[in-house]
Amino acid sequence: PFPGFQRAAQKPLSPYILLRNVAQQLRREQYDLAINLRPDFWWGAALLYLARIPRRVGYAIAPGTPFLSRALPFQSPELATVSNLRLASTALGLLGNPPLEEPYTPARYPLEFAPTPAEQAWVNERLEKAHIAVEDPIVVIHPGTGAAVKLWRTAAWSACANAIPGLLTTPAPARIILTGSQSERPMLEEIAHGITSPPLLMTDMTIGQMAALLQHAKLVLGVDNGPLHLAVARGTPTIHIFGPTDPRIFGPWGTAERHVVIASTHRCPTCPTIPCGRLDFRPEELPAHPCVRLVSEQQVEDAIKTLLNTEATSPSHTS
Repeated sequence: PFPGFQRAAQKPLSPYILLRNVAQQLRREQYDLAINLRPDFWWGAALLYLARIPRRVGYAIAPGTPFLSRALPFQSPELATVSNLRLASTALGLLGNPPLEEPYTPARYPLEFAPTPAEQAWVNERLEKAHIAVEDPIVVIHPGTGAAVKLWRTAAWSACANAIPGLLTTPAPARIILTGSQSERPMLEEIAHGITSPPLLMTDMTIGQMAALLQHAKLVLGVDNGPLHLAVARGTPTIHIFGPTDPRIFGPWGTAERHVVIASTHRCPTCPTIPCGRLDFRPEELPAHPCVRLVSEQQVEDAIKTLLNTEATSPSHTS
């Protein structure tokens, strides 16, 4: 999602060649203003400068600061959504508009993503083929993520999936759906192998189709990943397992009553703190960094129970 920003090694000149080429493309569009949303994204700040965009808003974090025309002091830790809204408010002011109202809260600025009718119909058809009614109590587990160190144990996911029917107080049995990418299918199959009642595996969805599925769910579980934010945007309760990343920055943009964060307290032996913020561990380093894997099944099952009880007694549902 961030061109020129890669944790993996790459050719030394590649980011700069890409920077020049993209800047030339943007320059032709003659933009009046641009926002560099990622605080430490120097490449993005340089891109806006080279594209000759007159108003360039971002955070004052070296080495990107000199490329910005308006660099705000960075307040950390704070939720990324709040940081982004602050930049948007500043940008509005530069264009002569009133700033956004504060405080920045999920109630005032809810996260939204609306699937199309076609995407909703696609999901309904898939569920029907799997003999799952849209009114059935659906629980979605999205165990994958972009960094291996953030993964939870597959056996733990299986155990929690097996516990869910006993935690639900609905007449119809819970239907478990495992979601992920095609490359994550082996992991999903490993999880499914340990689940007593065979789950549905879905690995061929677009973002819109994923959103349409998540809005049907009674609950969505996963680690620190994008689809859980999508579930928040659809108003579905979520449980997020965090380890090396800071939930104070990357946690859900919603109420704590409906979106539960389980943050590991197990500091890895070679990490200075928990969370450490590092994701680029080599495969051979992963055994020494078990912070997420040390989260217990009981912690997740307790969160499921608490969240389901809250949902059952809640008079209204808001993100």
